[in-house]
Amino acid sequence: MFPRTKKFFRSSSLVAASTLGYTGASSADVGATITSAFAAGEANLGLAAAGVITMVAVLTGIGLIVSMLRK
Repeated sequence: MFPRTKKFFRSSSLVAASTLGYTGASSADVGATITSAFAAGEANLGLAAAGVITMVAVLTGIGLIVSMLRK
């Protein structure tokens, strides 16, 4: 092989090895972040559903009261 080709392959393999090492170390942090985001999303969904149900109940009650007053 040519000297430049050897140097290129040596530096490329070093970069690839360091990249793989970096992504492996940070995968635990990403997993924890995804888990916490999923839990927060579930809590927000529960609050939104409760809010919509409450709003529908209040508007239905107001509608019943208004309809009784018109009679």
